[in-house]
Amino acid sequence: MGRAQKRKIKGNKTSLGVDAAFEAEDDKAYLFKGNQYNYINYEKRSSITSGTITEKFSCLKDTKFEDGIEAAFASHKKGEAYLFKGDLCALINFDDNCLVEVDTIGNKWHNFGSLVPCKNVMCT
Repeated sequence: MGRAQKRKIKGNKTSLGVDAAFEAEDDKAYLFKGNQYNYINYEKRSSITSGTITEKFSCLKDTKFEDGIEAAFASHKKGEAYLFKGDLCALINFDDNCLVEVDTIGNKWHNFGSLVPCKNVMCT
């Protein structure tokens, strides 16, 4: 078996690690580390844009997500993604830079209740 090669992404501000990521479109993804984002083309291994989360997603200004995102995944709907931090979940439309909804994970994802620590949400 051969060794996996490490290939760096040119201009990658998230080179010290990634807290969260989601695929935005074919061959492109958003990576998050702390309050920084990096929009990359992973096929070409290049950075398209980068900066602070609120520079790209102004809808997240003055929310708990402006300082970091702990987990994320793309929705089945084009241009939408779910962001997670602590006990919060945000649905954003990243094509329109629009915050659609913020709620607790327990309220939004009832079937996740057993996965979320009770100290963070109301448990029944």
